[in-house]
Amino acid sequence: MPQAHKRIVVVGPTGFTGSHAISELLSRKHTITGISRNPAALGEHPLYTGIAVDLSRVSVPELAKLFEGHDILLNCYGPHSTNALAYSPYVEVCRKVVLAAIESKIPYVYQVGGTGSLSFKVEAGAGIPDDGNEFLAGFDGDTVDSNTWWRLYHETIAQSLAHCKYLDVILPPVGTMIRDYGEAGKVRERGEELTTEQKVLLSKFEHYADENSGLPVVEFVKSCRLILMFYEGRQDFRWVRDFAPP
Repeated sequence: MPQAHKRIVVVGPTGFTGSHAISELLSRKHTITGISRNPAALGEHPLYTGIAVDLSRVSVPELAKLFEGHDILLNCYGPHSTNALAYSPYVEVCRKVVLAAIESKIPYVYQVGGTGSLSFKVEAGAGIPDDGNEFLAGFDGDTVDSNTWWRLYHETIAQSLAHCKYLDVILPPVGTMIRDYGEAGKVRERGEELTTEQKVLLSKFEHYADENSGLPVVEFVKSCRLILMFYEGRQDFRWVRDFAPP
């Protein structure tokens, strides 16, 4: 039986997540409305319509009006790139999105993002063998508080050419540092001798939660963790969220 085509409104259509999601949705012939500061940056497509909105200033009733008439809301919002790791703008806009979704009575809400929201348990002895570092063995709590999770997160994005290129755009020094970290990890895996700089870099990333608790990137992941609480236990609207770590 052929899949029914849906009318989908996407908040944050031009970002890293939103643009990839829309590309997939358009390939499946869904009709898309993109809402952001500059939705036209995504380009033109007969099934895509962009509505320029300053999400930091729009009211909940105004946003609800834009959601009306759609089958699904996909929230891929991330703060504007000039303030890409901001805690309060992310929380505030996502709060308005949830309230507007309820007011508009849109049938289904899909929230994407929130890498710091899940809880997990690290098995005793977890870590990289023979490197002299101890991770939080037996840790039982939120991912954002764990050195182990941050190590695995940075290892993953260091292997992603797309993510490194994205960092080059919004945070160029971080993109370079992540690449260097990935190369240092490869040197260690091959059993080759590390330079002093590589040892320092590996140690920095492998104790990230302890040493960088006040950095914007950590605070932003904490804001992602908070967004989960906008949804958990809610039965007044239909929702699903993709908060899984990479």
